[in-house]
Amino acid sequence: MKVITDIEVPERWKITNDWDSHRPLLWLCCKYTLMFLPITEFGCGEGSTKLLFNFKKGLGDNFFSYETNDDYFYKYKKYVTKINNYLDVHLSEQPFGQGLLFIDCAPAEIRKYLIEKHRNHADCLIVHDTEDGAEYVYGMKEILGTFKYRLDFEPKGLPRTTAVSNFVNIEKWI
Repeated sequence: MKVITDIEVPERWKITNDWDSHRPLLWLCCKYTLMFLPITEFGCGEGSTKLLFNFKKGLGDNFFSYETNDDYFYKYKKYVTKINNYLDVHLSEQPFGQGLLFIDCAPAEIRKYLIEKHRNHADCLIVHDTEDGAEYVYGMKEILGTFKYRLDFEPKGLPRTTAVSNFVNIEKWI
């Protein structure tokens, strides 16, 4: 496991609040995973959806975003597929195969199950809100500790984001 506190990013990928503290690590993983198709996100929002869509623009139809919340779905419906349950999505059945998976969805308790389900169906998983202080809600510490490679991004005073992989040495990107 490697821990970093700062990542130099383009202006539009900089952190603006607690809700988008994942941006620098997400950008780093996107930068090094152009060959990994597609990029999939569970839980859309201002901190990621448009950035990921525009990152993959021109590289083919290989960005997938899923949302269960009606308000978020209608706000981002240009980019998002409405679903009832994130566990109903099967990355292994997507037409472009494995790639990058970003998990930042509600309810919080489902994230650990999504990590377990897709641990071998995505080359790299990025998960927001992995700080120890949120463990009582998210319960992801144990499952995140089972991956071969791990990179934690801990910006001072903001939620932690973790990238994990069993296939790609993400620790060498920094």
